[in-house]
Amino acid sequence: MTHAQRNLMIKEASKLLDIGSTTLFKLLKKRRVLGTTNNLPRQEHIEQGIFVVDIRQHRVGKLDITKNYPVTLVTPKGLCFLRELIENEKEKEAIDHAI
Repeated sequence: MTHAQRNLMIKEASKLLDIGSTTLFKLLKKRRVLGTTNNLPRQEHIEQGIFVVDIRQHRVGKLDITKNYPVTLVTPKGLCFLRELIENEKEKEAIDHAI
């Protein structure tokens, strides 16, 4: 299965888009695509098929307790959305620097 056919972690998507993951997270928060404290997408972006939220589990310490936590994944459609968002941001920055 290729990257274009599966959902990706945001860090994986950032590598494909040739942008640092921290920079991408900042951009997504700035544009209000992701929440500022939880890195979860807005409902509208989930409904548009740009992101999905997967529930993962991890063990807590040496105890036999597992905790669930949400993970934001980028869909193939979302990869195109992110590419356009990044290009638009670069164009905006170029215009701002020209002024």
